[in-house]
Amino acid sequence: MNVLTIHSPALLMEALGSQPFTSVVALTRGANGTPVTDSASGVIASEPFNARCKLDLVAVRHLRRVIDQWRPDVIHADSSRGLAAAVLATLGMRRRPRIVSQRGVTAFPSLWDPSNWLTLRNPRVDGHGCVSGAVRDVLIRAGAPPERCVVTYRRVAADDTAGADELARLRAELGIPDDAFVVGSIANFRRVKGGDLILKAAASGSDLRDVYWVLIGRVLDRRLQRLAADPAVASRVRLAGFQPQAARLAPLFDVFVMASRCEGMCHAVLEAMFRGVCPVVTAVGGMKEIVRDGRDGRVVPPEDPGALAAAIRELFRDARMRTRLAESARQRAREIADPVRVAERTMRLYRAVLQ
Repeated sequence: MNVLTIHSPALLMEALGSQPFTSVVALTRGANGTPVTDSASGVIASEPFNARCKLDLVAVRHLRRVIDQWRPDVIHADSSRGLAAAVLATLGMRRRPRIVSQRGVTAFPSLWDPSNWLTLRNPRVDGHGCVSGAVRDVLIRAGAPPERCVVTYRRVAADDTAGADELARLRAELGIPDDAFVVGSIANFRRVKGGDLILKAAASGSDLRDVYWVLIGRVLDRRLQRLAADPAVASRVRLAGFQPQAARLAPLFDVFVMASRCEGMCHAVLEAMFRGVCPVVTAVGGMKEIVRDGRDGRVVPPEDPGALAAAIRELFRDARMRTRLAESARQRAREIADPVRVAERTMRLYRAVLQ
């Protein structure tokens, strides 16, 4: 099977290329699309592909040339611009490749948004890879055939983890005592990520004097600065800002928290689970699928900092429970995001649209 991927993560391309009798041609973002011939990975060629908008006719012509050259059986588009280009580039083809999207959000694709008819709602889009069951449910509700909406999840890169010396150095830079209990989160903290709920939970649990709260990532919600300055918690809250390859720092935390208001699938949670950190998440989107309450971590209602604080308090006081949940979380993440399983699920989607 010949597969043409557009803007797909390198990890997915490698996983697909490792499947028997599968060759992958990759169109990547940016200027770095160095051609490769790697029979071991199955990725036989790669080049840059940049669409400025969904109606970029230069990009459409470029894609048509690639299709004519490589004759793919399936085009897998991981961006809305790539998907629109695939729809337009295959117009008029007598034997066109099948087109599949990769959907990562739970927003409903409106009937009244014209751009959706170039992408998700276009009849030339044959199937959808979904990063969670929650995303799949939305697409089916929008009218997509259930048999052509496959939950693939995504492979998570967890091979690179910060060592003890690096974590100790960061801990010292942040002024966190060696014996402190650390609750942390990693995100670009827009409102939807619920950073304000985490800091409100910190205020609710301000009597836990040994608990420190660390938020790693860009702060894009201005309320966080104000909440972090609350005298009840200011000495134990750290807004650490952007850190390169932040996921590898997850072992700094005793508990990883994600209090999102909506979420297709939060990779930061999976990355922390891979590294053996106990998660506490809100019951939204795909997060309530990957974390089974009481088995792999704790799941609390959204918009409820009191419940979040109670879950943290419980895990702070019960180290045995925390260790058990963390180990189960590690195994759960490997089940979901193992590269071979991700590739097998994706191949199942390809076979469905080729039938």
